[in-house]
This record gives sequence, C-alpha cells and structure tokens, in this order.
Amino acid sequence: MTRRPDPLAAFRPAVRRWFEASFAAPTAAQTKGWPPIVEGRSTLLLAPTGSGKTLAAFLAAIGLASIVIAIMLAWPRRWNARFPGSLLGLVIATALAVTMRGLVLREITLRQWPRLVWKEAGAGFVNGLAIAATTALGVWIWSRQLGLVVIIASSMVISMSIACIAGAMVPLIMRRLGQDPATASSIFLTTVTDVCGFLSFLGIATLLSGMLG
Repeated sequence: MTRRPDPLAAFRPAVRRWFEASFAAPTAAQTKGWPPIVEGRSTLLLAPTGSGKTLAAFLAAIGLASIVIAIMLAWPRRWNARFPGSLLGLVIATALAVTMRGLVLREITLRQWPRLVWKEAGAGFVNGLAIAATTALGVWIWSRQLGLVVIIASSMVISMSIACIAGAMVPLIMRRLGQDPATASSIFLTTVTDVCGFLSFLGIATLLSGMLG
C-alpha cells in the first residue's frame, strides 16, 4: 500500500504546529491544493463552503513566503496584544514626560538636544537589555529555540532605544516648529511605536530566519 505524502511537510515547523493544534486534520481541498501551490503552479480550488479552501490558499502563502508570520502563529495568543506595541508605548510615554517636564520648567533648552537624546538612548539601551534578558529566559523555557530568543531579545533592545530617542526628540522638534508638544506629539509617537516595534521584530526575524527550526 502506497503511503500518501504528508500535506504539511512543506511548511515550516511553527506553521505546522499551529495547524495541528488548531485542526484535527487537513481537509480534502487542502490536501489536494497544497502540493501544486507549493510547486508554484497556478491553482484553482473549487469546493463547497466550509471545506477549508480559503485556509488552504492562505496558509500556503504565509507558510512558504514569510517566516515572520510563522513566528506570529507560534507565539502564544495571550501575548500577541502586549508585544511589542504596549511596552514601547510605556517607554515613549516616560521619555516624553521627562522631556516635557524639562521644557516646562526650563531645565532643557533646544541647544541641549544632543545631550538629552544621548542620555535617553542610553537609558533605553540599558532598560532594553534588562527586559530582553528576562524575556529571553522565558522564551527559551517556552520554545527551546536559540534563534527565536536572539530575534526577540535583539528587537527589544533596538525598539526600546529608538522609542526613548523618539520620546525625547519629537517634543523638541515640535517646540522648534512653534507647536505645542503636549498636543502635537501623540500622533507622531504612536506612529513611531508601531513602526519601530514591528519593523524591528519582523525585520530581524526575516534576516535571521535561518536560525529558526
């Protein structure tokens, strides 16, 4: 008796584990559709509603094209909303509060921006190292994958350093442009939080995808 090939064999381990934990087994549409999709052939899936054809195309696309999606699938769901945006939001808010206080009390002038930015960058780097070390330990216990540990730890250090720099620079730039930093800084800092957080995390994951099993 000929043994049928495993339809999940072409996917990365993280994607495969997520699918096996979420579904009992691939449907007929998925089993027949994945091989030609994996081979890069144009494939049309015709199947009734509820047959899993949408997931067949979607999972094949993300499972083969992007390692970063595999990481997000493997990451525990209860952590997804907290990483990395919420943590960076707190870091930026702290840097912003310190800078705003200095501007209001006239303890900081626009000419002192190099020293302020350097100080905040150093604080972000040190805090990033401390938090990254703690997180890295938890990730290692959970996943036993050195590559994932390196990706998350390094992205945390980079993100927190950038967040602290942005929290100090944006209000100074707003003041220099004649705008009220208290009302004009939020939208820019929110953008920095989202962009630098996910770009560092997903970018490093893409660059170091070879370290992931």
